[in-house]
Amino acid sequence: MTLSRTASAVFSLACAIAVQACSAATSTPSDVAIARAQALLQPGQPAARQAQASAHDTFTVRRAEPLKPDQVGQFHIRFDRAYQGVPVAGGDIIVHLMPDGALTNVTTTLSAPVNLATVTPQMQREQALSQALESFRKKGREDSTSAELVVAAWTMIAPAPTLTWRVEVVGSYCQHPSRMQYWFDAMSGRLLHRHDEQESALPMTCAD
Repeated sequence: MTLSRTASAVFSLACAIAVQACSAATSTPSDVAIARAQALLQPGQPAARQAQASAHDTFTVRRAEPLKPDQVGQFHIRFDRAYQGVPVAGGDIIVHLMPDGALTNVTTTLSAPVNLATVTPQMQREQALSQALESFRKKGREDSTSAELVVAAWTMIAPAPTLTWRVEVVGSYCQHPSRMQYWFDAMSGRLLHRHDEQESALPMTCAD
């Protein structure tokens, strides 16, 4: 049997409505809250303004653990930020929603939108790795290394958001397990900051 054009259109519309209804029926409150938060983060929307979002920012929900409402039914949804596709370290936000989906506020550490002239580094990745390893090998032995281009938005790294190479060197430093982080200005090549993310209860056996 061949359906007429009108009957075919009606059938297609019915199928689309059925699919939407099924999707809505299987959506959890967490799914609805995430979709609501994402809508509020669109350019010009209230959450985007509170998040100090620029026209070049994108936000990705962090799904490290299941999202659940708090004791009063509010949702607190964490998003990671990227600027022109480059991750922003320290740019993550939390969107706080009432049980009915109304925006309460947005938690952010940025006081102004990220505004960089370019995200093309002058310092090459290999240079950043080489400098980090040269420093680490003075008192340590590396097991693995990695380098990532990021916008550093932590004031402990730089006073204003800065394009950086974040180099991680994992190994042994001063005879202790180490996960050393080196932050290089990706334009000038200058070392901005260094810290060890590997905590130890034992004192260091060599001076830093």
